[in-house]
Amino acid sequence: CALPIFSFRILLNWGLIMNTLTNVTTVYKFRGKEYLVSLSSVKHRTGTIELKITDKKSLEEWQGLYDAAYIENLTQKTGNFKRFDTFLSMLKSALLNSSQCVSLDLLTLEDLEMLRNRGSSHSQGFTTGTSHSSQMFSSSNNRRYLIVTYTVEYDRIHYPLALEYAGPPDPKILQ
Repeated sequence: CALPIFSFRILLNWGLIMNTLTNVTTVYKFRGKEYLVSLSSVKHRTGTIELKITDKKSLEEWQGLYDAAYIENLTQKTGNFKRFDTFLSMLKSALLNSSQCVSLDLLTLEDLEMLRNRGSSHSQGFTTGTSHSSQMFSSSNNRRYLIVTYTVEYDRIHYPLALEYAGPPDPKILQ
């Protein structure tokens, strides 16, 4: 399955001129719940992806910031290396539902561990980026993982992006 890269290249080339690669905000359903997902990417010397996911009902927010080196290292660990710009195109394609090859899921740490422990071939590429000992001492119990799944003819590759809990909205702001 080929990604529709051509249309993204135009945006990427324009973004290189303007130092901004992409800025997408959309409503996305994960497991029946609606979330507002914001993706922005800035390219100065290296690329950076910023993700914000907000539960539309509770307004709780999770966010993550990833540089090009982190993304490329993550994809290398899965055994299916992607350059930063390619990964960004895949992520945008998944958010806009413009490719059947790329999909998204939002998991808790518990969900992710259950998938890892299953030992099935479908859990290829899962790495949370943190060790079990650091998980015990961190506030990862409310962390979420955006799973970018790339499906090709005989393979499914999962790229997990850790999202830190940013908390519920400030009641003063909501008034």
